[in-house]
Amino acid sequence: QLLPLAPTIGGPASAIVDKIVNDPWLKRLIDLECFVLSGLKANGTILAEIAFMMGERDKAPVEYPIGGSQAIVDALVRGLEKHGGALRLNSHVEKIVIENGRAAGILVRSGSKGGESELIRSEVVVSNASIWDTVQKLLDPTDLPAQYREASLETPTTGSFMHLHLGIRADGLDPALLC
Repeated sequence: QLLPLAPTIGGPASAIVDKIVNDPWLKRLIDLECFVLSGLKANGTILAEIAFMMGERDKAPVEYPIGGSQAIVDALVRGLEKHGGALRLNSHVEKIVIENGRAAGILVRSGSKGGESELIRSEVVVSNASIWDTVQKLLDPTDLPAQYREASLETPTTGSFMHLHLGIRADGLDPALLC
C-alpha cells in the first residue's frame, strides 16, 4: 500500500502527511515530532529522517535520569566546580573586562539592582548572551576591531527553539489514544 509513495522518501515528511493524514490534531502532532527532531516542521524535515526516528523510538525503553531533572542540574554544577568554576545565581554581568586587547574577566552586580559590583578575573570568558547583546551591552565599542563589530551586528537573526521532553501519566486518557 505504501510502495507507490517510496519515491517521496527523500522529500519532506509533509508530502506523505498531507496525502494520508486528515486529522488536524494529528498533523500538528507530526509537526511537533518533526520539530523536536530537526527544528523544522514536517514541510522542512526529510521523510526518511522522521521514519527512521519513529522506528528507533519503538525499540527504545523510556529513559529518565535517576533523581529526576534536578540530578542533571546537580551533575552540571559538580562538573563546573570540579574544574574551578562556581555557579552564581541572582548575579548580573554588567561588562566583559578587556585588558591589553584580551578578555580579563567580568564585572558582576550581585543581588538586586542596587547590589555592589565585583570584578571576577578569568583567563577565559565565554558569553552566553546573544552576539548583539555581547557586542552592544557587554563590550565597549573600542573593545573590538570596527570591522568585526560591524560584521557581528549584521549577523542575521534566526528562530530559536527548545527541546522539552515530558512524561505524562496515561491514567484517564481516551483508550483510542493509547498505542
